[in-house]
Amino acid sequence: MQHYQLTLNIAPKVLATVLDADLSVVVARQNKGSTGPLLAWVAFSPLPSNQVSWEEAYSLYASTTEVLSNDVVMVQALQDAAMPGKVYPFDRHASFGPPTAGAAAGQYAISNSYTHARMMTFGLAQTAVLSGNVQAPSPVTAVSILQEQTVTFTPPDTLLVFLARPVEPGMVLAPVSRLQANVAEYPIEAMQQGLTLFYSAETGRFEPRQP
Repeated sequence: MQHYQLTLNIAPKVLATVLDADLSVVVARQNKGSTGPLLAWVAFSPLPSNQVSWEEAYSLYASTTEVLSNDVVMVQALQDAAMPGKVYPFDRHASFGPPTAGAAAGQYAISNSYTHARMMTFGLAQTAVLSGNVQAPSPVTAVSILQEQTVTFTPPDTLLVFLARPVEPGMVLAPVSRLQANVAEYPIEAMQQGLTLFYSAETGRFEPRQP
């Protein structure tokens, strides 16, 4: 199983300004070129050095939260250790059933058979370890579908990191095109060997080189 690690450093003098402005560090995941809204996968008040690590393993979740900007997607049902290439039914008892074949290699699919809500939101969730503390699985992707529809998810290939306020894990954010220019994007594969970024007060972005 692949292991990924991201280290985010902020100089103490700059950090004081960040904290006074009540800004959080936001880490989001998305496929390159996606035009949909972002979800705040990890969000936290920073220290001078912050480590985010994770394994390439996914859970599936279900929620009644609509995918609207500034709403927080609440995980109401969770399928741990989801297997790629499978279709997971979400049944009328509000739980995930045994998977069947039907999804493409590397993809995860959910079929919605829940009858007590007109629409449900589903997606991939992933556990992060934040500076040594294991976080609860948090939504990475989110799509709302009607009853008897099926949705397929491809794990995101791009990581985005930026400062914003106020943000908490699972919050629906605007599409990248509408966010401020301080969003830094990096391919997920760059974290396999560990990636260290430094916050630049000059550019307002996390950069690979120390300012």
